Amino acid sequence: MLRWCRFLPRAPPGDIVRPGRGLVRQPQDEQLKGGAVMKNSIIRMSLVIAVVAFSVAVFSTPASAEFYFGIKGSAFLPNSSDDGLKDFDTGYGAETFAGYRFMPYFGLEAGAGYYESKWAENFLWVEESIKVSAIPVTLTAKGFLPLGDKARLYAGAGVGMYFAKAKLEASAESEGLTYSVSEEADDSVFGYHAVFGGEFMVSSAVGLQIEGKWFKAEPEFSDISDGKGDIGGIMLSFGVLFQL
Repeated sequence: MLRWCRFLPRAPPGDIVRPGRGLVRQPQDEQLKGGAVMKNSIIRMSLVIAVVAFSVAVFSTPASAEFYFGIKGSAFLPNSSDDGLKDFDTGYGAETFAGYRFMPYFGLEAGAGYYESKWAENFLWVEESIKVSAIPVTLTAKGFLPLGDKARLYAGAGVGMYFAKAKLEASAESEGLTYSVSEEADDSVFGYHAVFGGEFMVSSAVGLQIEGKWFKAEPEFSDISDGKGDIGGIMLSFGVLFQL
């Protein structure tokens, strides 16, 4: 997980401190290689889809355009990366969104939400917990595949700003006394994501949405951890949308 250091022994550069588990050696080259390739691929995909969607918007007719908005609740599956949220529990989230389909096949969507996940462990008389949360504000370019008049599949990619926060708490009991400490840190960082989902219209104005989203963001909680860490993962969502 992230290299938390406030309540744990500090590790030399390149090592990871896992609460209750000591040090784990992390090769520097392997940390950078895979993330850089994936990041470049997602950013390129986002730019291509955004350019296509903008081009369609310019040449599409007003009759083909649709505005929609909605809300969704999510189960958050944290990433299992050693420099991320490994061993964190399944979290939850919620998001509001609004989008514009320039034609049946392309659109742009903006969203803002909240999600969190927690890690906790008891060791002898010591209890430790870490909660990571974030408010993502995102922009997504989407491609749609209509399935008749009432249903459609979609896929897309986008970018966003993640306003992230981490809170560490620890407590211990000794000779009838309880000692506790709590510290917080926050950071704002750029992130990117890819989505896939489906929509079903129960009427001309109301629909249901199911979505899976993979995302990545790497804030640096400098006050309570060493280095950057991935707070992304997979979001599985169910929502309601309203179409105008």
